[in-house]
Amino acid sequence: MTNTGEAHIIRLRSAVASPNIILKTRYNVGTEEYIVTGVKSVDWQPVWEDFPEYMELWTVLDAALAEKGVNTDDEERLDKIRAEFDEFREKSKDFDTSWNAALDRFTEAAKEFGERHAGTEEHLLSGYVSELDGWYNDALGMLEEALRVAADEFVDEYLAD
Repeated sequence: MTNTGEAHIIRLRSAVASPNIILKTRYNVGTEEYIVTGVKSVDWQPVWEDFPEYMELWTVLDAALAEKGVNTDDEERLDKIRAEFDEFREKSKDFDTSWNAALDRFTEAAKEFGERHAGTEEHLLSGYVSELDGWYNDALGMLEEALRVAADEFVDEYLAD
């Protein structure tokens, strides 16, 4: 848990790369403690900066290409394929919907967590944060699935051309 002036942040202890869960708090003058009133938001930036390798964009795409027997030894060709995949992914409404659903699902679970623990002193909240581990693992699974489906769809289209 981090108190950065105004922002009070907790992180999952079980995750190598955890999103920042930004808390809403109020200061209790009598106890000189911050009391949790809810969860303000979830910041995914730390996860994107340290994404698990098995979920890296190129790892997922390379696996889909290998599964279909596409030769990726030519670096120039591979760079072209990756650029085309970036364009495909950016235009894909299905990918965007699936990706955002995973993020939204975890954010909703974090907000419910904040509601359940409203009134808890902030320094005690870290004892409960493991309640979010399952939700986080589910979100990562959904993100991985969204990437895999997009990569498979792209490779199928790529081979059809």
